[in-house]
Amino acid sequence: MKWELKPWGKTQTLVDSIYYSKHELHINQGGYCSLHYHMQKANKFVLISGDVRIVELFGPEICETKLVIDKPYCVASLVPHFFAAYNDSELIEEYYPDRCGQVSHNDIIRLTDGGNCAIDNLAAISQSFYKEYMCKEIK
Repeated sequence: MKWELKPWGKTQTLVDSIYYSKHELHINQGGYCSLHYHMQKANKFVLISGDVRIVELFGPEICETKLVIDKPYCVASLVPHFFAAYNDSELIEEYYPDRCGQVSHNDIIRLTDGGNCAIDNLAAISQSFYKEYMCKEIK
C-alpha cells in the first residue's frame, strides 16, 4: 500500500473495486478537503482518532457533524460536503454505490480546493465554501 500526499494530509487505498472502496486517511490539524459531491457513490466515515467534522450543504442549510470514534457516519451521493480536522486525526473512508451505479475514482465534482489552515479559521472555511457553492451552478 502506498500513501498519497494531499494538501490536508495523506491517504492510502486499502480496498479498491467497482462495488466498494476503503481508504485510510491521516488528516493534519487544520486540514480540510475540497467541498465536493459524488453522482453515484456515497461516503461512510469512521473516526479512529482525533477530532473531525463533516460539513454538508443542504440548499441554504449548513450541517456540521462531529464524528465520534468507531461510530460510522454516512453522506449520500449528490450532497456537497467536506471534512475538517481540529487536531491530527485518523479516519477510515469507505465508498459504496447508492444510486445503482459503481464506485469510480472519477465520480467526484469538486466545487472548491482543499487545504490546511489554523484551526481558529476552520469555521470560516464553512462559510466561505457556502458562499462559493451558492454562486456556482451544480452540474
